[in-house]
Amino acid sequence: MSLLGLFLEIYSSVGRYRHLLVSLRHLLVSSHLLLVSLHHLLVSLLRLLVSSRYLLVNSRHLLVSSRYLLVSLCYLLVCSLYLLVCSLYLLVNLRFTPEFALFTRDLHHLPVNIHILL
Repeated sequence: MSLLGLFLEIYSSVGRYRHLLVSLRHLLVSSHLLLVSLHHLLVSLLRLLVSSRYLLVNSRHLLVSSRYLLVSLCYLLVCSLYLLVCSLYLLVNLRFTPEFALFTRDLHHLPVNIHILL
């Protein structure tokens, strides 16, 4: 178990912030999956470039590489959608915390405070 996972498990026991920490964990997992899918996409693009270079020699390799590219693109789409859902879930959970209400209240008065400082 990683240090971040241990940190999230300790603080997930706190009742008020449990949903927020769970959504942060999902956000971290989805961003990791997105990076992995980008890696797969890059590898498949490189394989496609190599196989298109030797098209006359091995057309079957080009077909396999193009299938791998299609699978990688689908995987990237799924991971991006998962990241979007996790981000929305995080925003919904963040909105209902008392600190977020104080933060937005402070942001509302921010132009007035800047004007006073000037």
